[in-house]
Amino acid sequence: MKTVRIRRYMFSSMFLMVSSCLAHSCFAQTRNFWLKGIRESTGQGYGNIHFIVIDAQDDRIEYRVDAHVKIYNENVIQNGTYLVDSNLSPVSFELHLRSSTKNLDFNGECSNDLMHLSITDDGGKVQNKLIPFQDTYFDVTLTDLILRRAKEKHFIANIFDPTGLMTQGAPGKIQNVQVDVTKVGKDEVAATVTDGITTKRYHVSQQGRIEQIEFVEQNVRAYATNANDAKDISYLKGSSLEYKTQRVFPNARGYGIAKAHIRLTWKDLPFERFCFRDSRQKPTKQISDNNDYEIVLEFTPTNAPSTIAKVPINNKEYEIFLEDSAYIKPNAPEIRQQLADIRGDEEDAHVIAGGIIKWTSKNIRFAVNAPILTGPEVLEKRAGHCMHHAILFASLARGAGIPTKMITGLVNLKADPHRWSAHLWNEAWVGEWIAVDPTRGEFVTGPSHIKFAEAPTMIELQGAISRLENNLSLEILDFTQEQIPTSTE
Repeated sequence: MKTVRIRRYMFSSMFLMVSSCLAHSCFAQTRNFWLKGIRESTGQGYGNIHFIVIDAQDDRIEYRVDAHVKIYNENVIQNGTYLVDSNLSPVSFELHLRSSTKNLDFNGECSNDLMHLSITDDGGKVQNKLIPFQDTYFDVTLTDLILRRAKEKHFIANIFDPTGLMTQGAPGKIQNVQVDVTKVGKDEVAATVTDGITTKRYHVSQQGRIEQIEFVEQNVRAYATNANDAKDISYLKGSSLEYKTQRVFPNARGYGIAKAHIRLTWKDLPFERFCFRDSRQKPTKQISDNNDYEIVLEFTPTNAPSTIAKVPINNKEYEIFLEDSAYIKPNAPEIRQQLADIRGDEEDAHVIAGGIIKWTSKNIRFAVNAPILTGPEVLEKRAGHCMHHAILFASLARGAGIPTKMITGLVNLKADPHRWSAHLWNEAWVGEWIAVDPTRGEFVTGPSHIKFAEAPTMIELQGAISRLENNLSLEILDFTQEQIPTSTE
């Protein structure tokens, strides 16, 4: 897949987090301004966001957010209205997401430290959620909080992040963010905000205008501009989460390799942030020197398990990899019906997994849709990229009682063995953990995939390798090919 796919959820997050940057130290007038986002490494604009903040007569403040994001070959339109009181405490909000694959409407009412949230999809189905909301602020008020509390220099706040609502159809999460005010000047306040995963640097005028936001790990910048410049955006056609190697394997699938060694080097991120081990790969060397990290991975072939594992797999150790989640839906009726058609009466986990891999690859058309879809939605649309293939595979496999992980890392591109790009796939327990790639329709048996992270759900994988952008080098050190037996005849 092209690298930009793994970053889809990051782009939407960027625009929603930018929306948290409305600021004003006194509320005597309406604020109206535009922001535009660009990736510094490419200089390409890929979205805009328009803010209007209105003081209501009843001591309330209304934040209006309209965003237009171009991702892949798709336009994503996001509209939201947030209402808070004079203390910036939340009162209500509504959000609307429109794309070619998903339309969602959200309404939230806050009272007694609770948010009553309703979600309506484009089929008219309504979900109701109740979210604890004590001492929590909407993300659009974050920089108003920064300006009001700038003298404290450091504070912590609970911020409701609706990114999940906008891009995924799942309730947004409440983030615990740390704010360090680095400058309080006559004209500008600067602050660094971190949620433990990403770091953003804000530059806000004392009049409430966002001059700039730097997304440190993603090499992205948002800046205040006019409507004409903001609307001049083009599709993002690539990113630096793609790597090239001089040495190449005979083919990008890694078939026929008896052993291979690949060296990875990067900065600032400790080994503990990653998971470099599976049935094919294991670390043979790890070196850290200050903030410089190096690891050498050894790859050897894997084969089908020697013993049959019958479904369902009943092992408490793997229960978490059988659960229903925001996107992985093993118990949905549509998933159950499709699984029955694929597996028939088969009980061998390895055979069932192979059937799901082949069916998914054959029947789900490759398409670069922007929003994350649930397993049933992928089944309905019959289209998606690697993330959607992995979500559907996990839904079907877990429905059969096969524990399944979500995996992210790099894949050797078929079109050019010199190139590696970000990718998502799965691991399934079929007597042992075996890597499977439902996008390519195969069990992963060679060094074509480099695993960086694993998780039971899609949400936990988000951003797992995005911080390696412009921060990773990859080198194939050596490899040996399998010996083909010669005929004795």
